[in-house]
Amino acid sequence: TLETLKETLSQQELQEGGSLEKFSVTGESVEVRESAEVGSPQQTLSQERGEEEPAEARPPQQAPQESVEEPAKVEPQQQDVEVKLPQQPEEPVEVKPAQQEVAWCEIGQQKPSQDKVIINEVAWMGTVNSSNDEWMELKNVSGQTVNLANWQLFDKQKQIKIIFENPASIPASGFYLLERTDDNSVPHIRADLIYTGSLGNTNEALYLFDSTCQLRDKVSADSDWPAGNNLATEKRTMERNSDLRGWHTYSGYQNNGIWGTPKAENSSKGSESSSATAGISGGGSSSAGGGGGSSGGSSEDYIPPEILITEVQIEGENINHDFIELYNPSTGSVNISGFQLKKKSSTGKEYSIRVFPENSIILAQGYFLWANSDYASSAPILADVASTQTLAKDNSIALFDKYDNVIDAVAWGAGLSNPFFEKSPFLQNPGKFQSIERKKDTAGKYIDNNDNLNDFEIKDCPSPQSKTNPGGIIIKCYSSSTTEDEGGEGDEGEDENNEQYVDIDAPIADAGPDQTVIINQPITFDGSSDNIGITLYQWDVDDSDGLNWTNPDLILTGKNPTFKNGYSAAGTYTVTLKVSDEAGNFATDTLSVSVILPPLISEVQISPINERFVELYNPNNEDINLTGWYIQRKTETGASWTSFITSTQFKGKIIQSHSHFLIARLNGNADIVLNLTLTPNNSLVLKNSSRRIIDMVGWGAAAQDFETEPAPNLGEYQSIGRKWMEETKTYQDTDNNYLDFEIQVPTPKAQNRKDTT
Repeated sequence: TLETLKETLSQQELQEGGSLEKFSVTGESVEVRESAEVGSPQQTLSQERGEEEPAEARPPQQAPQESVEEPAKVEPQQQDVEVKLPQQPEEPVEVKPAQQEVAWCEIGQQKPSQDKVIINEVAWMGTVNSSNDEWMELKNVSGQTVNLANWQLFDKQKQIKIIFENPASIPASGFYLLERTDDNSVPHIRADLIYTGSLGNTNEALYLFDSTCQLRDKVSADSDWPAGNNLATEKRTMERNSDLRGWHTYSGYQNNGIWGTPKAENSSKGSESSSATAGISGGGSSSAGGGGGSSGGSSEDYIPPEILITEVQIEGENINHDFIELYNPSTGSVNISGFQLKKKSSTGKEYSIRVFPENSIILAQGYFLWANSDYASSAPILADVASTQTLAKDNSIALFDKYDNVIDAVAWGAGLSNPFFEKSPFLQNPGKFQSIERKKDTAGKYIDNNDNLNDFEIKDCPSPQSKTNPGGIIIKCYSSSTTEDEGGEGDEGEDENNEQYVDIDAPIADAGPDQTVIINQPITFDGSSDNIGITLYQWDVDDSDGLNWTNPDLILTGKNPTFKNGYSAAGTYTVTLKVSDEAGNFATDTLSVSVILPPLISEVQISPINERFVELYNPNNEDINLTGWYIQRKTETGASWTSFITSTQFKGKIIQSHSHFLIARLNGNADIVLNLTLTPNNSLVLKNSSRRIIDMVGWGAAAQDFETEPAPNLGEYQSIGRKWMEETKTYQDTDNNYLDFEIQVPTPKAQNRKDTT
């Protein structure tokens, strides 16, 4: 009955430090007009009934306490009530180090059991996007689902301290992804948990304990990590060997700047080394040498050699006439015995092409040739090794040393799936009697910028060179009008009357609509379609310094690339898209990106209860759409951020230019009317739809989070407001709450003014 519900809710509110507001009756249901005010953010009805934003999980032993407020009166009702709560989407849990003392498990001399969940992959070096983008992956190696509730994961110095909340389940053979600081460390893959703290590059360790403090797994860096590298151009992760007894360095190629396998099976390992070979924490193989290599040799003094893939043919007289040419640019011979060529098909399936036999030597500045067995036996190309493997369109190949380091790689074609490649694949497939060949500079030296797209070109007269035939030999040259009496099978571009179709039409370039974003906001661009088929999209993100397609401002390729870090300064930027088709035709188009200042938290009042409000301000000449944005709150005793204003409540909301946006408890001018819980020594953080922090304010000496210094605590009928700068007609923002805010007379949805009383 209504009376029973009222009594139950009233008792709950009194226990949790809140008040029950008004009900209205329609027919047989009652609608809660204003949600209950509570002491604990997790119990605030108005917030729990909206979409829950990513909250930083607190250790289970802790619970923030707040003062109890007087409950408001409840209007008598005559009807039964039905309260409907909306579903809440799952978001990655955000974890911060515990603020109160926690009983952390003792390390001791336990041997890890490794029978349930293991530490499977560690990006201790970050990513090529940022060394701060560290991430870790756990894997369930048992045959059933494992709940990590109350398990602990921490590092040697306890900079990282994680207690998993319930539920935190991993299905059998499943993965659990942890990302540092935010969900941008691994683009396009959602984290299961966000943590804070960083891993050291040396003298470090990670420990995983279950809820009973049994050591389930550990990994130590004494003094270096067992695997992984920290090169500037490719930061390869440390992956667990399949036998769980050792580690190896990721052997594949990057995807969205990630040299690893987040939430996926680890890369192929070849002959795994169970020894703790030191990971490269800086430097590595010669920067000119192919993929740069990774650590993993049986000797710490081992440096992967510099060997280049210089020419590849995928079809000659028939489709089996394939070859791969290697070159040693150094001044000394290189023993490549035990090295291996691998390929990936267009679907990403991996194959071994050939493991080189004993006494395989590439002479100084000499060549080494692999060919398909059929080709090697039927043509005078004098291959050094052969096998029955074949190459085709949209393939990729890589050369591995005997310790499974990637020495060099190249991919070709536009229909690739998870290929071996360097930076950007070469997007054109060679035709019959064509090859892709590494370019040379004016001095005749091979170019190696670790970028297939710009390092290779199409060659019409392949000339495979080998150890026994360093001068090479031309078997046959490509012709656009090959006929049957010349031994060919005819080109795909000809009809039955031998009339060749030639694509002379430029493709259609469409860079998409102009965009308005705030500073450092990620930007996703949208490309176009073509009459025959675009094979290459290139984006130059700022043409003010001129357009240079061989070395654009930022390497962005593909139809829908994301400029992850956005622009760091306000202004208007011209983005240019260049599209090319297989015939070599190209076209360009531009769009304008207006980068504006972020909105600010401009004023906060916490007392009296019914006059609480939070105010935002838009300092720009353009409106700002708040869809997807949210605000989180932390108390002085809270171990984590909790939901305050959800993205559901911000959906469709606009802050007009040079205007205020008001979130208030009881105010007819408010843009959002909501029961607000705010007390002394609190902190608020405003985040955009990409979960990036836009603004933050903390007040009181006991506040946990703030910009540089907290603003002062405020009394009843006072607010803390940003200082208005009359000369610039905007609010002060020096990223220092103490300097930017002052005690004021509350001015909700109006320009702030200092309290002079």
